[in-house]
Amino acid sequence: MALARSQVVNDEAEITVSAADGAIVALGARGDAAATTDTGAFSLIALVKRGLQHATSLMSGLGAPTDAAASSDAGAHSLISLIKRLLEKITSGIRITQQQWSVVSAINGATLHGVAKASPGALGAFNVVNYATSTRYLQFFDRATALSGGEVPTRQFPIPLGAPTAPTIMPYGNDFFGLSGEAFSVGIVWAISTTSGVYTPPAANTDCDVQVRYQ
Repeated sequence: MALARSQVVNDEAEITVSAADGAIVALGARGDAAATTDTGAFSLIALVKRGLQHATSLMSGLGAPTDAAASSDAGAHSLISLIKRLLEKITSGIRITQQQWSVVSAINGATLHGVAKASPGALGAFNVVNYATSTRYLQFFDRATALSGGEVPTRQFPIPLGAPTAPTIMPYGNDFFGLSGEAFSVGIVWAISTTSGVYTPPAANTDCDVQVRYQ
């Protein structure tokens, strides 16, 4: 004999749920054990218990807020530990990007040549202001010692003529050299020259202002 029960829903309609149709039986009993598979015939209570067991396992994999950063990329670590390791790497990368460039300047009549770096490095950017009424050349040399005159540059950039009251400004940045700069295997020496293809120092240091960024 089927057991039936009626009730009013929202004061509008009446539905009947019967034990014979399996609707109540499918809910299960409080004492039902957790389901042993995801696809077998189990009551709803048994399936919920299985889900809770899996959730507990997943939560343990997340780790605790106090977990230290993972010591490797591939070891057995909690998700929190791995996220902390990732954040450390991101922070380290930002710090390197911000701090790795140094700047050398020659302005207001300072000597228009110098050793920027006496060891391997990279040229990242420069800015030149030419006050002279003829073309000047910003030259770079892959060497670690000072110039004496007559040296052949590794890199050269012509700076068009300007004037004391209307100088030519020539900037080159990472849009030209790239984010990592142009590599120099020995060192980075720079100079302003009056001739192309060979270093000839200008008669006056007031011809140009120079700023070079390197690493």
